[in-house]
Amino acid sequence: MKKILLRERDHINAICEKVKKEQRDNKYGDLPALKVSRSHGTFQYHAENHYISKRKMDYIESLAKKEYYENLIPNFELFIRKCDELIALLESGVLDSAFHSLCEGKQKLLIDVLYYPLSERMKNFEMETYEENRLPYEMIGEIYTNKGEKVRSKSEKIIADELYRRGIPYHYEKPLVLDDRGRKAVLHPDFTTMNVTNGRTAYLEHLGLMDQPEYCQNVARKLSLFERNGLLLGRDVLLLHESSSEPLNIRILNQYLDEFLE
Repeated sequence: MKKILLRERDHINAICEKVKKEQRDNKYGDLPALKVSRSHGTFQYHAENHYISKRKMDYIESLAKKEYYENLIPNFELFIRKCDELIALLESGVLDSAFHSLCEGKQKLLIDVLYYPLSERMKNFEMETYEENRLPYEMIGEIYTNKGEKVRSKSEKIIADELYRRGIPYHYEKPLVLDDRGRKAVLHPDFTTMNVTNGRTAYLEHLGLMDQPEYCQNVARKLSLFERNGLLLGRDVLLLHESSSEPLNIRILNQYLDEFLE
């Protein structure tokens, strides 16, 4: 939530500054107020008790813009102030204070509750244990992440190390049980991650052999399985891809992490 508020506040603040600059540059403050009336189904424009010909439409539009901006700027400034107030409230920890007011023994009883502090969810996520994927490693040599995990490719190491550097909690090849038309299907997404802003789980898949037809068919089946279980691509499942001619794009990786996981 904080990230969304910061992004919206900064977006509105940037527009507000542009509006103020346009006001100054075009000297809207020196323009008279626009009056509008309707006659025979058409609008008539006046300023300072004088009729303005529609041939001066650029001038008429400037008068309308002057009034609009004068009304808009206070609303922008109010929005920015309220965002700052809400951000400060979130940073104060008010939402988590009820949880932390309880002793540890009571906290451990809060299993099925409607709100659980994000910091506690992250802590529990990182403490999870699971059975490792038994699929054999096919590469020559061993590749380890900065977190000390053995992974299957240099690209997976790059992804894992960037998640670790950013402090984004993740599990490598954690089992995920899905329904495959009435049968149990166990997948091992490359990375099961947690959004550090809202606590949502997202699965990050690295598709490393996209120039191999059989591999692509298997990917299509896996993505269909995700979707049939309500895990939507671009929301719950994030895809990175490469082939022998198109290596992993680090810039795209960072865009995904910026947009979805922080």
